[in-house]
Amino acid sequence: MKNKIGKGTSFMYNQTQGTKPLSAKELSYMSDSMKNQEILMKLCVQASSGQNQQLSQFFSMMANEAFNDFNELLSCMQQHINMQHQQPMQQQSMYQ
Repeated sequence: MKNKIGKGTSFMYNQTQGTKPLSAKELSYMSDSMKNQEILMKLCVQASSGQNQQLSQFFSMMANEAFNDFNELLSCMQQHINMQHQQPMQQQSMYQ
């Protein structure tokens, strides 16, 4: 599964192809990106309440894009957590 996140950034994350778990540094980057997307969403929602209808529509669209990017990052992190929980089980079964 390939998740497209933001402009020009993508993460390859496919458990079935034996992808390694994310490193602590990668998780930190993702956490920072999620915080940035959350801030962007809040700012865009505030800006979308203005008088100018064109700008309001633009900022509403930007808020939706930031929300979608946040959800993709969250999904990737959840996959990583699931992968981390499955690894100890796989290692245990190897030794039995």
